[in-house]
Amino acid sequence: MVHERLVCDSIIGGHGCQETIMSVEMMCRFVAPVLSISSKQLNFYIKKVKGDSLLPVYEKLVLHNVSSLSLSMELILTEPFSLCETPGDPGRHRTKFFVLEDQRQSEFWVCFDPSLYKDLAPRIVDETLKINYLEHPQQDIVKLHAVVHFPNLHFSSTTVDFGCVQNCTETKKTVTITNCSPLPLSYRWAFLEDQNQTQIR
Repeated sequence: MVHERLVCDSIIGGHGCQETIMSVEMMCRFVAPVLSISSKQLNFYIKKVKGDSLLPVYEKLVLHNVSSLSLSMELILTEPFSLCETPGDPGRHRTKFFVLEDQRQSEFWVCFDPSLYKDLAPRIVDETLKINYLEHPQQDIVKLHAVVHFPNLHFSSTTVDFGCVQNCTETKKTVTITNCSPLPLSYRWAFLEDQNQTQIR
């Protein structure tokens, strides 16, 4: 709140007699954009199990304008995240402009689409949803955290080299297999024999 007084004086004659003609009180109230955000971080968790397809997952975001002015905003996301009106809505966007009147709220759904990754590697994705105000330099953010788990094994070595082995003897090598995912795993060993390559004997 800024409070000032504007005074208009007149100087009469050459002796500098001063007389106040007008006095005006001035007040200015500066209102910053105040947005209540339902969550400062949205978390997405996906476990890929056998037979399941990778489908988008959604989290709700509610924005409530608690200031006394309407807010013109721009929401900005990056892949693999997007915005939509309802879960499953094919009309997803990575940028959205809208005006939120004072004391009103609006809800959106933030979508995480894991199918954009074509490999089967587990991953952690950290991004932000940026909220820019068109009439103000303030910026708010919502953290986006996504975890995708695939059944995966880690091998201590991907090459088994026996070196030179003497006739009529045998040698052993140890390979350690670790389940590096929170999912149970079933696996089997198989020697792959290709006629175009050296036969396994």
